Amino acid sequence: MSVTALLWRNNPINCEQGQLNIPFAVYLSNFGFATVMSLTAGFFVPVLLGLSLGVTPAVLLWLKGSSTLGQVPIEPPEISVARVKVPVK
Repeated sequence: MSVTALLWRNNPINCEQGQLNIPFAVYLSNFGFATVMSLTAGFFVPVLLGLSLGVTPAVLLWLKGSSTLGQVPIEPPEISVARVKVPVK
């Protein structure tokens, strides 16, 4: 996604915190499932790495989401029509 954002060079999308609740909950539930599986198997290091490198940045960015709805610039779609002459046999 970072590569796409750099290549796209568009203004950043400002999302309301309410719009991020469902994706954030899905992300945390996936992490929670993996955490339970890892702890059951006795793997503690991946859980600590996931908390520090996965959950902490996600929570900080979720908290950074604005509480007001931002305007996302939308360009009108470009529609092109090609006219081709078809020979009649």
